[in-house]
Amino acid sequence: MRKYIIICILMFTSIISSGQTELNNYLKIAADNNPALKQAFNEYMAALEKVPQVNALPNPNIAFAYLIKPVETRMGPQEFKLGISQMFPWFGTLKTKGNAANELAKAKYENFLDIKSQIFSNVKATYFYLYFNNKAFGITQLNIKLLESIKNIVLIKVEAGLRTSADEYRMEMEINDLNNKLALL
Repeated sequence: MRKYIIICILMFTSIISSGQTELNNYLKIAADNNPALKQAFNEYMAALEKVPQVNALPNPNIAFAYLIKPVETRMGPQEFKLGISQMFPWFGTLKTKGNAANELAKAKYENFLDIKSQIFSNVKATYFYLYFNNKAFGITQLNIKLLESIKNIVLIKVEAGLRTSADEYRMEMEINDLNNKLALL
């Protein structure tokens, strides 16, 4: 008895694991081929790249000017000017900009996760709907075969006079109902 229980459990787990790997393959294919998901991921990555840029100081400015007519100063005639300048933001400005860019990246990531969840939900719903229809189709075919065999027995009993023809008609109606259900599936 234990041997049969162990065999049944192993068969059940193998069926579940094969169905799970099939569903996981479909989820992976859906994630790899969905342009909206790719766009959301690229937006997230772009937002992450902006965080170090916002935290950095602005670029220094270099200015050079050549004067056509020399200007007289205390130090003598001036023929060109050269200047270098660096802007320093007010205290806490860079940190605040960095935090804002980081929060924007988090929002983009949440948007990515939301789109991924919607896609996975749609794929799972479609998969289970098709799985249910496939199983219902198989069960309906099995029921038709069973009713056909029962119909043959009823026909023999009708010919022997043990049953009425109403039983035969009832069996034909049941088989036709199942054939209609099969066609709908």
